[in-house]
Amino acid sequence: MSRLGLLCLALALPPAAAAAETRCGWLFNPTPANWWLIDADGEWTLSLQGTGDGGSGFYDVDWDEPAPGQWVETNGHYGFGCACFEGAVDRRTGWAVVVTAVTPLPLASCDADPALPPRGG
Repeated sequence: MSRLGLLCLALALPPAAAAAETRCGWLFNPTPANWWLIDADGEWTLSLQGTGDGGSGFYDVDWDEPAPGQWVETNGHYGFGCACFEGAVDRRTGWAVVVTAVTPLPLASCDADPALPPRGG
């Protein structure tokens, strides 16, 4: 393939394609359609009310509910828990650009991680 062909192929790929990763931390859903995860590297927006998931696929992922007692309700059934998501993020914007999986974890997993802010933080 020519250099031009390789360049065109590289430009056609989404920027997150090579950056797939698993991020674990505090998963927040304080109000309808507002979701984000705070991990050791920062805060990653998964969805915002009125803008959706930005095409990341977050709303298309099937995932299990947290185990009983592993979701802290702060506003009706809205609140926070501990979880991981697989996908890719845009470090410039703080948005998840691809989400392929979400896995709830016990609250103790995030409580024990010294790189995370304290519970609810």
